[in-house]
Amino acid sequence: MDIEDPTVQSFLAQFEPDGAEYLYRSGWTSQPIRVTAAERQEFAEDFARRVGRVKWILIGGIVVSTLFMLADLSVLHVPYGLNIDMAAYAAAFIAWGYASQRLMHAPERALRDRI
Repeated sequence: MDIEDPTVQSFLAQFEPDGAEYLYRSGWTSQPIRVTAAERQEFAEDFARRVGRVKWILIGGIVVSTLFMLADLSVLHVPYGLNIDMAAYAAAFIAWGYASQRLMHAPERALRDRI
């Protein structure tokens, strides 16, 4: 886990130290839920692993959209091709935003029964 990654740091900021344990606050403002240091570490490792995949999926979507745009401009000449390309870019970023939010709030779903 790359603890220096700003995305991981943002995720870890949801866990406030409280003695030997931590208080988790979803979105930094919700009701605190007590978690152990081991649980925090497990959530952080899971987040770091999954956020890496999400970043690569976004990069892949952008690369595919860019290649399609270049092919459309030079060879294919698909009607409304650039509109399709822009929609593909938008879809990639919307999917990335949705997945990122789900990852950021994963502990909230896992700890739902403790509230």
